[in-house]
Amino acid sequence: MKDMGRYCPLCQSDWQGLEIPIEHQKNYAEGTTHFSRLIGIEIQGGYDGVSYWKCPDCGATWDRFTGELHTIMITIPASSSFLCERVEKL
Repeated sequence: MKDMGRYCPLCQSDWQGLEIPIEHQKNYAEGTTHFSRLIGIEIQGGYDGVSYWKCPDCGATWDRFTGELHTIMITIPASSSFLCERVEKL
């Protein structure tokens, strides 16, 4: 897996979220003290797990394994409450 780091390479947004309560930190990987704001995207019918990472602020999206930048088109149907995301290579 390609480590995306803590900051968005496009908008420089900080992906560090709120602090994990001390009493719960033992349930996370060693040294983890904060939640992440980075969004994981899973593509149905593809890899069983997160395939892309998405910046919550600028919407930039990267391949989880290669780090290759992609774009995201988001469609919100007027008659529905869900998001439909399509991944396209730049």
